[in-house]
Amino acid sequence: MITDHSTDHVTNATVRLQADSPPQLSQLIQARRLRFFGHVAKMDSSLDITRALKISIRGLPKDWRRPPGRPRHTWLRTLEADLRPLNLGVNSAWKYTQDREHWKHLVETTMLKLGACS
Repeated sequence: MITDHSTDHVTNATVRLQADSPPQLSQLIQARRLRFFGHVAKMDSSLDITRALKISIRGLPKDWRRPPGRPRHTWLRTLEADLRPLNLGVNSAWKYTQDREHWKHLVETTMLKLGACS
């Protein structure tokens, strides 16, 4: 018996993998954002970039107000969304970044689940 698979649901990620097509740009950006976070988190804690990231993770002062016209969606919020598939928050991800191989494996696994190839 011949079955017609033309109506079967196939994800875009599956089609790209079968066609050896490059991943979507948004997935590449997400992978690089996660890698950059790992890179910054492993930097010396005395560097300005690491201190700024730690402060933004900790939270802004209660009396701080966003200047008019500045975007509400921040890099940190985007990073939190990127970490959601890993079931991690930014604080818990920070400790995983200290083991380079473990972090690299987590990022690659996440990208494979999303259908991206690194």
